[in-house]
Amino acid sequence: MSTPNLSVSVLTLAIVQAFAAPALAAPDTADSQADTPSMAEVIVTASKAPAAKRASVGGFSDAPLLQTPASVTVIAQKDMQDLQIRNLSDAVKLDASINDAYNAVGYAEQFTIRGFKLDNNSSYRKDGMAIPGDTQIALENKERIEVLKGLAGLQAGVAAPGGVIDFIVKRPTASPLRTVTVETRERGTLYGAVDLGGRLEDTRFGYRVNVAAERLRSYIKGADGNRKFISGAFDWQISPQALLQLDADYQDKAQATAPASSC
Repeated sequence: MSTPNLSVSVLTLAIVQAFAAPALAAPDTADSQADTPSMAEVIVTASKAPAAKRASVGGFSDAPLLQTPASVTVIAQKDMQDLQIRNLSDAVKLDASINDAYNAVGYAEQFTIRGFKLDNNSSYRKDGMAIPGDTQIALENKERIEVLKGLAGLQAGVAAPGGVIDFIVKRPTASPLRTVTVETRERGTLYGAVDLGGRLEDTRFGYRVNVAAERLRSYIKGADGNRKFISGAFDWQISPQALLQLDADYQDKAQATAPASSC
């Protein structure tokens, strides 16, 4: 006969315990928060790195990228300098749609855009003019690299369906420019470059001179080499409406190639 009373007592104790547990835990939580030292507020600010906003490879002169009805990527000279990029194979790694087609050590670099192999006779440009792509193209005198992805026949004439790569040459600067770069890399590769720019006493004449030398030490035994490069770009402001621009470059590279190998 005492069973119902026992059940009621057990149920009552369970209810009391359920409501008492949070009440007992509350002071502990408050004490733990009081014991925790307060941390000073930390404010982090950052600014986005300036990106190129204009390009001429799209066939619309020097137009803003947002107003160019084409897919264009611009690799700026500052990015190449900050990342120590010395060849086009390293530069195109900044865009996932551009890949190596064949870049064996000591051989001319070849590329694909969106899976389409570029043509060595028509897909490479310098200031919009076609140049042969059957040799390594020096980057020391390039202001930026513009890549037009997709059909480029309307803008560039005969071209591979993948697009074109246009190298924009550095021009004379309004103020004196003196830059020296010296670096050493793995396996003993040495590199040095000089970049000079400015205006003569007669400000109608400007100059930009780039000189570079490199001792190449390959990861393949017996495939070492050397490279020398010099270029000059000159401006003559004949009149307010007429500007004459001249540029020339020379490169001498000797390196044994290793077929079927790439890096």
